[in-house]
Amino acid sequence: ISIEDDHSLSIERTPLSNNQAGGVGGAIAVSTTGPAGSLDILNSTVSGNTSSSQGGGIAITSGSSNSLTNVTIANNQAAIAGGGISVSGSGRLQIGTSIVAGNRAAADADISGIIASAGKNIIQDRGSSSGYTTTDFADGTDPVLDVLADNGGETWTHAWRAGSPAHDAGNGIGSGQRGA
Repeated sequence: ISIEDDHSLSIERTPLSNNQAGGVGGAIAVSTTGPAGSLDILNSTVSGNTSSSQGGGIAITSGSSNSLTNVTIANNQAAIAGGGISVSGSGRLQIGTSIVAGNRAAADADISGIIASAGKNIIQDRGSSSGYTTTDFADGTDPVLDVLADNGGETWTHAWRAGSPAHDAGNGIGSGQRGA
């Protein structure tokens, strides 16, 4: 999915999985030039996507109004940086109560760039990324995710296995992708 110019996209309770990009953004690439362009993802999963450049899951190269809330970004891969998420150029991203883990890249496996944390995120490998708050889990925290599967909801998700720090850690926004 490519979001350009003044276009916006809102995604809710949706899995974005097993996509490939020959450039940035395995699942989603955001390059909005106007003030109205944005990406908002709520209660969704971004998993198993691949980029030959940056942002195996999501790449944001411009755009000031982008947000992720209650999103799991796992098992994506980028050849260069930001296996899960890459934020570069004039791109901005607010992320809250989300999990970014198990992604792979030559640099900054889970996130590359500067984010604006809304708190309570589990980012397993922050690399050189920045913008976190004291309510985020410590760098290196394992979210203890299961494989992408049918876990009883409308779409496939990564269930939290026993011992996951994600249990009861959210802020009550929405009811999760599974509707639970």
